[in-house]
Amino acid sequence: MWDKKTAYRFIFLMGIVSLCMDIVYEGARSVLGQFMATLGASAIAVGVVAGVGEALGYFLRFLFGYLADRLRLYWFFTFLGYFLTGLSVPSMSLAVTWYHVALLTFMERLGKAIRNPARDTLLSYATATVGHGRGFGLHEFVDQLGAVSGPLLVAVLLGVTGSYRSSLALLILPALISLALLWVAYRSFPYETPRRETDQLRTSFPRTFFIYVLYVFVFSMSSVPFALIGYHLKTHLHAQDIHIPLAYSLAMAVDAVSALVLGIVFDRIGMRSLILGMLVSIPSVPIVFLTGHTWWWVGVVLWGAGIGLQESLLRSVIPHLTPHTRRGTAYGLLHASLGFGSFLGGLLLGKLYERSVVQMVIFSLALQFVSLLLLLVMDYTQRRAA
Repeated sequence: MWDKKTAYRFIFLMGIVSLCMDIVYEGARSVLGQFMATLGASAIAVGVVAGVGEALGYFLRFLFGYLADRLRLYWFFTFLGYFLTGLSVPSMSLAVTWYHVALLTFMERLGKAIRNPARDTLLSYATATVGHGRGFGLHEFVDQLGAVSGPLLVAVLLGVTGSYRSSLALLILPALISLALLWVAYRSFPYETPRRETDQLRTSFPRTFFIYVLYVFVFSMSSVPFALIGYHLKTHLHAQDIHIPLAYSLAMAVDAVSALVLGIVFDRIGMRSLILGMLVSIPSVPIVFLTGHTWWWVGVVLWGAGIGLQESLLRSVIPHLTPHTRRGTAYGLLHASLGFGSFLGGLLLGKLYERSVVQMVIFSLALQFVSLLLLLVMDYTQRRAA
């Protein structure tokens, strides 16, 4: 068992590792479509590459989470995943055709699929000392600073160099910093792999865990992607172009703060903090899509709070529902259900939006109501089992 000071230092350092690598891949994603267009890619090609990349990044997490548990190689998978991302993004600067960019995009998403379940498992052992909510909330807070600063850094590099290739190549610097800090974390902190006990490896997940995975799937289906929000702001509310990326940056800032706050609340009231977080985020969809020019900013703020719930609280719950020897598998299932739900929800919500904005809002609210019911069922089942 770690002392609190050591645990906080480890969580914060791993947050800086994620921050630096977020600068790399979020920076690249902010110019991916434009760069592919300069290499002759069509709009359909850009959409397919982005969609397949996201699906690949989420669906493979279950496989690599299971392998991390089976082989007990959490650090190895963490290093491998970060290395692939750090290598793939700067290599885009050498691409001759957009096919090369597509392959490197898939490689970057593969890196994230490999590392996330193993990294979250490592974090779950450290957060046990300080509180899973606080620990994952702190990690998400630091992580999101990279998600906000990455696109801004690439915008500055583009302004200075005037070249997509040069801007992507320079992202090797934060990638190297991330890998160096990951090595420091590996060498500096006392981590021991939990004993591999056969009975625990064969132990089935409790019923509440599968209810939770279903909740995550339904909840992620109900979440409207920001791309659709931005589309609505531009085409229906005629927001100024500069206001839309500013709104996204504001949402990411709210995401970071809400993850930290909700994490602290989670350690105080447990699973019920999920209900509290949902009650805060539910009004975001009707406010953004059914109100006028002034109120949509409020909706974006609430939408950011909902993302904070997804990125922090959803990870915090796993250690309370699973044995430590199967957490890699559990995190893999969590991320896979989150990704599949987001993918399917994005398709359905986009289709409904084309037919009727009101129908899309009603569908999203109905799914959120179902997810709330699943939370209540999970809470009841857990209390009954106790």
